[in-house]
Amino acid sequence: ARIYMKCFKIKIRLSSSVLTPFHSDTLWGHICWALRYLNGEMELESFLKSHSNGETLLIISNAFPKGYLPYPVLPPIGKGKAKALIDRFWKADDFVVGVSALKSLLKIPYLSREIFIRRMEEEISNEFFMGLILEDRNICPIIADYLPDACPNKYDENGKIACGFISSSKNKCPPKYKAQFKNNRIEEAVTYHSKINRFSGTTIERSLFTTEDTFFGNEEFEAYCKIGTGFSLEKLTRCLEFINNYGYGKKKSTGKGNINCTIENGDPGISTTQANAFMTLSNYVPKTGDPTNGYYRVLTKYGKLGGHFASSPITNEGNPMPFKYPLIMFEAGSVFISDGKTMNYGRIVNGMHAIKNPDIAHYGIAYPLLLKVKV
Repeated sequence: ARIYMKCFKIKIRLSSSVLTPFHSDTLWGHICWALRYLNGEMELESFLKSHSNGETLLIISNAFPKGYLPYPVLPPIGKGKAKALIDRFWKADDFVVGVSALKSLLKIPYLSREIFIRRMEEEISNEFFMGLILEDRNICPIIADYLPDACPNKYDENGKIACGFISSSKNKCPPKYKAQFKNNRIEEAVTYHSKINRFSGTTIERSLFTTEDTFFGNEEFEAYCKIGTGFSLEKLTRCLEFINNYGYGKKKSTGKGNINCTIENGDPGISTTQANAFMTLSNYVPKTGDPTNGYYRVLTKYGKLGGHFASSPITNEGNPMPFKYPLIMFEAGSVFISDGKTMNYGRIVNGMHAIKNPDIAHYGIAYPLLLKVKV
C-alpha cells in the first residue's frame, strides 16, 4: 500500500574534507546511534523493531551536491542511435570526436535537478539527455546544468559545436562561468601520516601510512527524507544536531567529517502523472515482491559498526569485531520498471554480523523518484 509520509530536505554543509561518502545507509546508521545516545537503548530498539515489522518510520536518500540528482542508469545507446546523434551534432568528418564526447557525457555522475523538473513529463533515455545537453546552448556539458545565459563558445557562427569539452576545438570556457565550474570540482588528495608512540610522544620508525581525503568545490550537499507517524521532526532534528557535534564518518576524531546539518520542508520537486518506473535516490536492497526488472549498478558494501561497537566488544566477552557482513546493494541512480501503485520499496537487512544479534541491521530502503522512462 502507498505510505503517506512528510517530506523534508536535509542540508549538509562541509567544514572539512571527508573520508566517508554520504550514502543513505551510513547517514541512517549515524541517526540510529544519535538516537541511542540521546534517548537510550530502548528507544533505538523500538525504532529498529518498527522497521523490521514493516512500519517505515524514516526513509532517507544519499546526499548529493546542492541542486543535483544522480544521472539515471538507463538502457545503453545502440549503434544506430549513437550514429544519429553524431551525424546530427558532429557530422561525418568528426565521427571519432563524437564517439569520444558521447563516452565522456555518459560518465556524468550527476544531472541538474532543474533539467529533471523542466522535462519531467517527457520520456527519458540516454539519447534524450545527450541530445538535450548538446542542443541547448544554456546547458553546459561540463557541469550538466543550466548556465545563467547561453554559452557563446558552445557553437561557432556556422552552427558547429565549438565547446572544447565535446569537440576538437581549443576553445576555453568563458571566465564568467568560473564560479559554476568551481562548485563542481571534486579533488582527492593523499595525506601522509606517521604512527605515534604514545609512551614517548615520538613517531615510530617505518610507520608511514596514507589516507585519501576528498575535497568538494560545492561545500553544500542535500539529502531527502520522509518521516512516518511513529517518528517526529523534533527527534530527527536532535539527531542531526548530535551528528553536527560529533562528526561524520571515518576519522571524525581527527577532524574529518566536520559537517553542519539543517533540515527544512522539501522534496526533489519532481513528479510525473504517467510514471512507469522509479529511480532510487538511496542504496537499495529489495524485499520479496519488489521490482527488480530495470537498469542498475550494484555495489558491495563492506559496512562497519558505529558508536561504541566500533571499538568495543558487542558482548562482554571477546575482542572488538567492527565489521559487518558484505552486502550487495543497488546504487542510487538505479532505475526499476514499476506501475507506481506503491512507494514502499526495500527493507532493513537484519543479522548483519558474525555475532547473531538480529538488532545489528543495515539500511536498504529505497527513496523512490517516479520517472517516465522510454523502454
